[in-house]
Amino acid sequence: MPVSAAPEPSPIGDPFARFRLDGRIVLITGTSSGIGVRFARVLHAAGATVVMAARRLDRLEALAAELPGSVAIKADVSLPEECVGLVDEVLARFGRIDVLVNNAGTVAYAAPEDETYEEWRRVMALNLDGAFLLAQRCAKAWMIPNGGVIVNVASMLGHVSSGQMTQASYAASKGALVPSPGFHGPRGVVRRAPRCCA
Repeated sequence: MPVSAAPEPSPIGDPFARFRLDGRIVLITGTSSGIGVRFARVLHAAGATVVMAARRLDRLEALAAELPGSVAIKADVSLPEECVGLVDEVLARFGRIDVLVNNAGTVAYAAPEDETYEEWRRVMALNLDGAFLLAQRCAKAWMIPNGGVIVNVASMLGHVSSGQMTQASYAASKGALVPSPGFHGPRGVVRRAPRCCA
């Protein structure tokens, strides 16, 4: 009995193709240092048009020079009016935002019994208020088109007590980001990304 030839194996193709972000507009906060810089580099390498926002414009512009097609915008996302202005500027320039990465953050090193209210509010304004306001503004823009993705960068300290690390406001702010805001458009999607403390 003749043996039929084995079929030709199907090509595997590019295993990373499903992770490409070509043509997507990605807004990342806190991109002047740390993990924000890495977010910008990786998402740019995946094909996204990266919009980088932070308070230190000189650092943003230096990074933008290394990432062709990226955009640097100076913004302090602890201020409500700058959150609104940032999203509106990106929408005016590109017509949409496909992904929002709420990465901007700060910390206060003080025991809970010693931390001042002013320090507490400083941390909360940047880590939590800014993330909420940006997500809210983006969600309003997503109610009609095809929705979008929100990545909230949290911390392991959002899951456990800060203990001996004396970062009460930081832990509280990151803990609040773990259950992401529930914004739902017709096709909107909300994601969150836990982050280990450096």
